[in-house]
Amino acid sequence: MKKSNPNLFKIKEINAPLGSVSLYTNTKKDLLYAKASGYINLGLVKKDLSFVQSFDTTHPWTYLVDTSKVKSAHPLNPFYLAQLKNNKFLKTFIVFMPSAFVRLMNQLYKNVNRIDLILKTEKELNKFLNEYYLNEN
Repeated sequence: MKKSNPNLFKIKEINAPLGSVSLYTNTKKDLLYAKASGYINLGLVKKDLSFVQSFDTTHPWTYLVDTSKVKSAHPLNPFYLAQLKNNKFLKTFIVFMPSAFVRLMNQLYKNVNRIDLILKTEKELNKFLNEYYLNEN
């Protein structure tokens, strides 16, 4: 994601001792983009979910999580992320998983945590984000 793109802006930063989640949205608020980094522990996931549940309750939106900078994650995180299904305004849950190992591990949890689309390359991520940018104009 280019930092200079005016169509996405940071709305929240959630920090933990070893990790963080930066949350961005677009002007239409139909996209919530989370860039996770470092170690994603249960506390960080709980804070992120709390924000996600209150993000926008006026219209459907997409939640996109970028895991490219995640070093490790707590093994119970997928069980907590399963709560995303309870958000009636969440239209689509997308995860950018460039790591083949992370995608393999995700297969273990696919029945617990429903992901609508997995983006595997930065090219796919940029194409997806550009589609949102184009919709802004």
